[in-house]
Amino acid sequence: ERLQSMAENTHIEYQEQLNAAVKSAIESASRLESRSRHNLRDAAQTAVPLLNDKLYGADKSHINFRDYVIPEMDSEFHHDFVEIGSPDSYWPKAMKAYARGHVNEIPQQYYDFKAMTSSIKELFDVLYEKTSGSKQAKKLRSQERDGDSKWSSANIAQQMNYFKEEREQLENYIYAEIAGLQSMWSYDNRSIDNLPQAIREYEDTYSKGKEFSYTKLRQIKDLALSVPTEMGLPFLYTSDKPVLVRWAGKIEARATPQISDGQKLSRPDKIKVKISSAFTFSVKDQSHLSFVTPCDHQIYIAGFDRNVQAHLPLSADVDIDVKEGEATVECEVQNPDKDARLLHYSTWPYTSKGDLMSTSPVSLRPNTQIIPPKESQSRYFDTQFGKSQTGMTFRAWGHHPVQSVNLGDLLHMYKAGDMKTLLKWVWDRSSLTQTEMSVAYVPNQSSTKKVTLRFSHKKQYKEQPEKKEQEDFLSYSQLNQKCQGEPKKRQENLLKYVEAGINNGQSHAYEVWMEFDGDKKRQHGCGVTFCKSNVDSKSRTMIYYTGNGDSEKQCSLDVKANIPNTNGLDLTDSLKNAPEAKYEMRMQCGPNENDAAQVSGKVNFKRSQQRKDRVTQKPLYNVCKRQMKEGNFQLPACQNMTIEANYMDVIQCKWQYNNIDRKYSDIVKSVYEGFKVYYYPETKIESIDDQKNNIQVEVRYEPEELRRVNVSIASGDERTTIYNVSLGSDYAKALLVPHPVFHVKSRLVGVLQGWQLHRPTCVIDQSAIQTFSNNTYPLSLGNDWTVAVQYIPQEARRRDQPKQPSVFEQLKDQQENYAILVRQASEDTKEVMITFNHEESEGKTVEINLKCEQSRQRKRSGSDPAATVYIDGKQIQFTDKQSYDLYNGFVQIYALRNGEVKVEIQGAFYTIYDGKRIKVTSTGGKLRDSNRGLCGKFSNDKYEDFTVPADCVVSDPRKFTDSYQVEKSKRPQRDSQECVAKVMPLYARVGFRKSGEARMNLRTRYAEQNGEICFSLQPLPTCKGSPRRTESEPVEAHCIQKTKSALYFKAQIDQGANPDFSQKSLTRHVDMKVHKQCN
Repeated sequence: ERLQSMAENTHIEYQEQLNAAVKSAIESASRLESRSRHNLRDAAQTAVPLLNDKLYGADKSHINFRDYVIPEMDSEFHHDFVEIGSPDSYWPKAMKAYARGHVNEIPQQYYDFKAMTSSIKELFDVLYEKTSGSKQAKKLRSQERDGDSKWSSANIAQQMNYFKEEREQLENYIYAEIAGLQSMWSYDNRSIDNLPQAIREYEDTYSKGKEFSYTKLRQIKDLALSVPTEMGLPFLYTSDKPVLVRWAGKIEARATPQISDGQKLSRPDKIKVKISSAFTFSVKDQSHLSFVTPCDHQIYIAGFDRNVQAHLPLSADVDIDVKEGEATVECEVQNPDKDARLLHYSTWPYTSKGDLMSTSPVSLRPNTQIIPPKESQSRYFDTQFGKSQTGMTFRAWGHHPVQSVNLGDLLHMYKAGDMKTLLKWVWDRSSLTQTEMSVAYVPNQSSTKKVTLRFSHKKQYKEQPEKKEQEDFLSYSQLNQKCQGEPKKRQENLLKYVEAGINNGQSHAYEVWMEFDGDKKRQHGCGVTFCKSNVDSKSRTMIYYTGNGDSEKQCSLDVKANIPNTNGLDLTDSLKNAPEAKYEMRMQCGPNENDAAQVSGKVNFKRSQQRKDRVTQKPLYNVCKRQMKEGNFQLPACQNMTIEANYMDVIQCKWQYNNIDRKYSDIVKSVYEGFKVYYYPETKIESIDDQKNNIQVEVRYEPEELRRVNVSIASGDERTTIYNVSLGSDYAKALLVPHPVFHVKSRLVGVLQGWQLHRPTCVIDQSAIQTFSNNTYPLSLGNDWTVAVQYIPQEARRRDQPKQPSVFEQLKDQQENYAILVRQASEDTKEVMITFNHEESEGKTVEINLKCEQSRQRKRSGSDPAATVYIDGKQIQFTDKQSYDLYNGFVQIYALRNGEVKVEIQGAFYTIYDGKRIKVTSTGGKLRDSNRGLCGKFSNDKYEDFTVPADCVVSDPRKFTDSYQVEKSKRPQRDSQECVAKVMPLYARVGFRKSGEARMNLRTRYAEQNGEICFSLQPLPTCKGSPRRTESEPVEAHCIQKTKSALYFKAQIDQGANPDFSQKSLTRHVDMKVHKQCN
């Protein structure tokens, strides 16, 4: 009944964090399988039908119960996961992960992890304040703030007279327990205040070199069971698992300049670390049955031991160049003249007989006999590997039971969802066969004495590339030439290659190289270099590998892409102009140019006519058409339809290949044949003309919901078509169905967070607004500037602050500010102003004005945008081919294909404007619970959207809109009837004079009189059940009209909430029935 009641409350409870936690807990509990939790499972299954049907994202609270049961092994595994969502971040503010189980009815605890923080943003803010970067940013800001314009964020706040919200002080703790080892860390503001001094002390210590030795021996399982027998002989079963962890050596580290000066943390240019150590991990799981014969003091034992050991004797010199983005690690094996067994795993079933008083280990006693396996049931191996490619010889040897499961069995298990059988096969603890597997380093057969690892990363932004046109694909020899030389030269060559022909491109180059120094220098390196532009439709990626062990080899994958930008505010334009994306690629791999395998391909993505027709047949499309007739082109219905219209449901691929090694072609053919069998009987095979060295693939998604797909593959002399392949989950759809605007990462994050529009958006349309929290309300803008978005993060009070600074003082010193203002320029056009200051602007406040000129309303194209843009009063020029950039691409302003203007600020948001409406899209968590204005508060609580500058909530959209007019003199106040403040106490204390009074607590009460609802200013005694005796008494009350806010608080009290009205003004005394005695 309790779970059913909780499930029913998800329909009326306004706290979505609570609803998400309850729903996830009940749904996961209903899927439990273990016997120990059957009561919980049965109760949850009866409550599932009563839950609401909302989908909650990962930013909401979540409780998940999972178990895995293997009856044949008499084993259960339980995993519980809890996370509490954060109002100011997409990361949870608290989480817990706990795993335990039963193996042969013996309880096992695997790990327990807990972490909590009072605020994610406050944690990062406090850490950032301890850096020299923060100090430098404050200095730059202080030099520029006096020159701020009237529309800087701080000056807007001064005119708005915002009420200051205070964040609670920072508190954090982390607890971890694994393999019986426990640790807990807790820290707060003061701990972080001492961080620079602590780091300085560590630097002083480690710069001189420090020896260390860590040894931990822990018994994580210990069981002894004694059973009497009819013969009177003591019969004993014991089981235990000791774990040994040892790490010892010497470390020397030095940063230039020092990371800490005792006051602030700085980013060093270089870090050097020298470490010489040996790490050992060993665990022994042992159990045995024994009995004692008292007459001769002998003990007879049958036992089974399982041993795991890892040992890594290594010395390393680490050199990190932070400024250049490079790192070098030189490794050498300690004691290079001795064989080093790196990994060992073994199991021993044995019998033993010995003196009861003997203290020697059972395994070393002369009468101990290990039970060997039958040779026909074991597979022995002894092999060496690594020398040809690295110059280092490793030996692997041992024996293991012959497994009876083949690849076909595994595929059958996977298709049938029989993962329990698969797990039982992989981890069958009931097997008592002797096994041994070891890996050792063999120095006397190794020529390599030192291994060097090099990591590097370089990025750059260029408005104009050095070459105006993209280069053709590189030949094998051309790529080999570009990959020669020093890392910097190699990266420069490849960056120039991928940047060619791409305007406003952001490029990255990543490399990892391994060098083996010995009698011959062997090198293996791989890297990825790519360039992408927000403006230009072209992009390019180069992935490569090169190695020269005993034989040389080079592989590369070169991809050219052309993905034109689409529009963002007009569904009609999206339907008229079909989205498309084109890829060209070439892959080469081999020892030289003549023998290298080569695969070339073209991949085209497009939207079919069937997909367009299905979009226009959806009910939401008709809703959008009605809204567009009213002048609203991007409210939620039209936003959904615009995104849907740009999905591409047809993928066509053409591949050509040459010089493919027979071994690899056979593997591809085997996989291909496996797919045909796997999807039988939804497979059709037909004969076609032989297509030598060609493969054609066509993928067509079901055009309405894009959740099923038909795949056609033509190769050789046959075409295979697989029908109705289900994509399964929303994650599969997000991963596999392409979209020209929202890339894979955005789509996956959107599904994970439960966003219907892939990203949080706010739209100020002709006569309505959609907030970041997806609320829609009517809009009536005037000619005065009105705040739509203003970044005002909450702050906790610092120890050195006698009082909390005002919002104006906070924003005046704040290194990062954003504000978006709008106003009605004419009957059907709006004007937008974006102001910001940032470290990239060196603290200077920048104004960006977007205006719709009357002469431009009919000229809408990428080359002639619909808006004129001014930066600090100066008009700028841009098109859909070339953006106007500020601060090396930190701000980009460019046109879309239909003339809409896009302004993108890295790490914060981007806006799309067409003269009549503006859409603001959040691209990070910066605005989360830190926004004020028409776009809502952007918190977890959508009911807070109508929060006015006085930090109270109004119900009238017109009053809410008017309250954010910058130059308006009168706004709703906190103590007025039209504005309700949300009070969140940090703790509550309830006390009772007598134990018998525990049935009564103090709660806010209400009474309805003369069309008003009156709430008691102080909580009144209230029985948990029905009262036995009541008395009518006059009570101080705050009375308000029956508005949305009043009815909301009334509903909350009825549901058991206890809102605080003690700060409200006294309206009058109201008679209320006060409970005097409870049943």
